[in-house]
Amino acid sequence: MSFLDPTTPPLPPGTTVLEASAGTGKTFVIAHKVLRLVAEASGAFPDGVRVERMVVLTFTRAATADLRTRVRQRLRQGLTGLVATHQGEAWSAPDDTLRDWVDACPAAERRDRIDRLRRALRDFDIAGIATLHALCQRILRRNAFRSGWLLDASIEPTLPDLVHDLATDFFTALVYDAHPSVIAALQTAGVTLQSLKNLAEKASNSETVLLPAAPHPPPDVRLPNLDAWAAARDRLEADWDVDAVVAALSDPSVTIQKKNTRAGLEHSMPPGRVVGSAGSVRGSLDRSPPSPAAALPRAFGFFAPGEIKKATMPGATAPTNPSLAAMAAFLVAHESVQPEVQRVIQGARHALVHRVRSELARTARDRGRRSYDDLLTDLRDALSRTGGRGGPLAQAVREQIDVALIDEFQDT
Repeated sequence: MSFLDPTTPPLPPGTTVLEASAGTGKTFVIAHKVLRLVAEASGAFPDGVRVERMVVLTFTRAATADLRTRVRQRLRQGLTGLVATHQGEAWSAPDDTLRDWVDACPAAERRDRIDRLRRALRDFDIAGIATLHALCQRILRRNAFRSGWLLDASIEPTLPDLVHDLATDFFTALVYDAHPSVIAALQTAGVTLQSLKNLAEKASNSETVLLPAAPHPPPDVRLPNLDAWAAARDRLEADWDVDAVVAALSDPSVTIQKKNTRAGLEHSMPPGRVVGSAGSVRGSLDRSPPSPAAALPRAFGFFAPGEIKKATMPGATAPTNPSLAAMAAFLVAHESVQPEVQRVIQGARHALVHRVRSELARTARDRGRRSYDDLLTDLRDALSRTGGRGGPLAQAVREQIDVALIDEFQDT
């Protein structure tokens, strides 16, 4: 690494990186280098570098406006100093760097440098001082036939309406004809239209890394048929009778009401617990019906056929009635759909991310609209399609641009 003196000879061919902290004069050096590249003759550029064949890049539009002002001001300062010196007049240099440059100019070259600076100021409005996005747009439009870019494309910072349309279409397809309980389950899990729109906005930025990473291919988010589950739930709601359940499990000659490990009775259904659990099931059915995406309350499992059988006296037949039969059927139906519904809910976000990132660019291109990020990817793709660094598009860019100076290189 070496110290870069703005008064040293112009930049060598190739790439030169200037590393400096904020406020140490990077932009000053760039402006002075533009002055020298434009005004001085060199072996590669015997008439200097024309401003329209130079790009000076920075990161934001506000920084670009400031950089344009600084560069134009530097060119005017250099011209003022050269003209004053050429005419033998006194002038006040804004800094020592510019005074040293003007004083070091050979008298025989002064006239040519003045002409080049006047030409640069005359043509300054077409100078390539811009953001990276604007440079990409300029290259794509200037080489539209090679790049395949739309000349009448509308350029917008972002495309929120298209992003929201994709999220809305996705959500509509997800819940179309879905059982109301599924929609409630989606809302409980945070999978709402608004949340999907917010996620789609994040996914539309290709640089955003979303964790956990989306699987490839994207998950299938078609919901299972819930008709049988809904019918079983409705039957349970209609048939569940707390008194009938308690009566069915209250016969001590059939149901083990107290464990007795010495007698080999490892499981039991104490009367108090039967009453409490049966009431809990009724309360859940009345106040917060089961969701096909969620685990059931523990009270439901208490009345599973397997639990009743384990608490049945040896040699006795496990008790049953319409309420217990309805519970048995519902538990089977729920177990068959709950994992699938949960998988769909968990996969919905990943599926939306995949859809946005695979379809947004194509949808926007079909409608003649491009975002700022699209400008970067469009140029990248165009260069790749045309043969990369050795292709005709890359060669055309080299023929159109002689020098590139990049401010905020780590961002741009």
